[in-house]
Amino acid sequence: MTKRASVLAAAVLWAGLYGGAAFGQPAPTPKPTNWQQLSDADFVTWVNDKTEWQGRTPYDQVAMVARLNRLGQAGQGARDKMKSYVATNDFADAAKVGKVGVEGAGLLARAFSGVLTAQEKTAWAGSVRQAFVADAAALGKLTFNQVGHVAATLDELGDANAGDVWSQKVQQAGGWQGLSSVELQVVAGRLKALGASGKAARGKLIQQLNDHELADDATAKKMGLQTWQAVIQPIDADVPGKMRVAWILRLKNALAPGERVSTGYMHSLEASLTSMKDVDAAGRAEAAQAAGQQLADKAVAQSAGPELCRMLARSLAPDLSAQAKGQWAASLKAAFVTDEQAVADLDRLDVANLVDALQVLDDAGAPAVWSAWVGKSAKWRSLSTDQLTALIGQIKGAQAASACQTVVAYLDSDLIKDEASAVKLSASQLSNLITPLAADVPAAKRVAWALRLKKAFGQGAPRVPSGLWAVECKLALMEGADAAGKQQAAGAVGGLLGDKAVAQAAGPELCLLLVKGLAADLTDAVKAQWAAGLKAAFVTDKEAVAGMEFADVQNVGSALGLLNDQAATVWPAWVENSDNWQSLAVAQLTSLAGTLRAQGAAGAAARQKLIAYLTAARMADKAKVQAVGMSSWEVFVTHLVQDMNAGTKMVWATRLEEAFKDAQGPTAGAAKAKLLNVLKILRAPAK
Repeated sequence: MTKRASVLAAAVLWAGLYGGAAFGQPAPTPKPTNWQQLSDADFVTWVNDKTEWQGRTPYDQVAMVARLNRLGQAGQGARDKMKSYVATNDFADAAKVGKVGVEGAGLLARAFSGVLTAQEKTAWAGSVRQAFVADAAALGKLTFNQVGHVAATLDELGDANAGDVWSQKVQQAGGWQGLSSVELQVVAGRLKALGASGKAARGKLIQQLNDHELADDATAKKMGLQTWQAVIQPIDADVPGKMRVAWILRLKNALAPGERVSTGYMHSLEASLTSMKDVDAAGRAEAAQAAGQQLADKAVAQSAGPELCRMLARSLAPDLSAQAKGQWAASLKAAFVTDEQAVADLDRLDVANLVDALQVLDDAGAPAVWSAWVGKSAKWRSLSTDQLTALIGQIKGAQAASACQTVVAYLDSDLIKDEASAVKLSASQLSNLITPLAADVPAAKRVAWALRLKKAFGQGAPRVPSGLWAVECKLALMEGADAAGKQQAAGAVGGLLGDKAVAQAAGPELCLLLVKGLAADLTDAVKAQWAAGLKAAFVTDKEAVAGMEFADVQNVGSALGLLNDQAATVWPAWVENSDNWQSLAVAQLTSLAGTLRAQGAAGAAARQKLIAYLTAARMADKAKVQAVGMSSWEVFVTHLVQDMNAGTKMVWATRLEEAFKDAQGPTAGAAKAKLLNVLKILRAPAK
């Protein structure tokens, strides 16, 4: 081998053993292990046997701990090793925590808090406090964002006074400038969570908002409604009464002047700031005085709008003297009801809010506002049915009689002017519209309306549709009608009953309601005329009576009874000439038995027919006897025994005894007692 060849061979060997350093070059840095690509077993071994992970960032270490936690028992030893390292290297004292930084300390604390003992948590928390908030100077160097991290870290480590960091920071001078709206929201929320211990700090924040963020309209506009709601809601209970008034008027004028905001963030702000439940008596008095002074300015009141004025009035009226209430009411009327045109320009909800405010302030002129609006504005005539129903409820609640009469006239001339108009609405819609106003409808017109609705929706049926029952009762029973009105209504009903076709269109049920409403005020002569009309319409002959149903017979019979007419011919005639009654329920049959008993001699034949039916159909076998029930049989016997012959009594006694003597169950005792009573009646010697 030549000398040169031997030198080269030695160089190659040296380089292979020691790398480039053999030629004076630095050794290459080892490539960091990608621990995320290691298998679970290799990852655990890597943590246990290597130290490379100790130089990783807190973010990496947190991810490693999370992976070890997921491995459960298999990762416990490695996790404990990491915890010991972090405790010694990062949390042993303030200097080491300071090197980790505010965010890093928080990350590591959250990662390990679940496996720290109470003593370890206390030690870590102490190091964090010494590192970042040991004194006012240290706290002053922190931004509000950093304060949030420190407080969260202390809370994670079980420090019971973690929230005090917020309170201390807020109360430091000069710490407010440049806070973003998001930071204000966070601060407000944190201070609320402190409860009583955060009260002073919340007061500081409130004063800051008052002096800066709410100093004027332009500044208030810099934060949107949603942000203001998020900032104020956590601290609203601590806002002084006078300041509440100033704040809500400022925010309303800046962000929604003159608008009605029945929902959303502005409404939420109005509700929270006008509520005085957390304000003491002195604060409420100051708030009431401040609000009165502010609303005395027409421009301020108009910017606030009727809804906010109503909320303020409702909240503060209990703290106002009679004189102050009068001044408030005068201010509101000066702002919104200066003349008829001003009233007409309002919409329904504005009027409702204004009237409610005036009523709370004991202003006697409140109903007149409704009357003026309904009388001068055409807006309400284009309301939907639901909105019109709401309007009726509002004017009734305000006892605005003139407005009610105007709406009644509108209904009569438009919505229910005839049957064709009425059917454009549903029965329930008409009931909702008319029922509250029934007492305001002239008595004679009530008769016309009741008949109109029955003809529109009754479709020729003898009874009132269920959806109209409430309103028909309200109209026909003449509730609240005076003597003159009832006299006029009686004339209208007399005309109705005098026309057979009209009476039949009204049907027995509506006729009964009209009779109930007016019979007490009729002379005997008029009663006789009405009774004749009813019989001419519904009891003309046997066929007419036979075609009636139980409810119709009941209605006609009751109406004739109220008119002092002998109604005996109706019930017996129906039973004698029809078999419709045989399909009645047991309860209806017992009622029928009682009615026929009351007819005396005129009902004898009908009672015999009923007895024969019950014997043949309802006593055919033991099961059918039991289906009727012992209580009902006792009623039947009570009403019909006087019309039974000895043979029938014996049959009834035998069959009832067979059916109920061995009665079982919770009602057996009562059934047997009734059976004994019935048997005693049926087997009593004939007198």
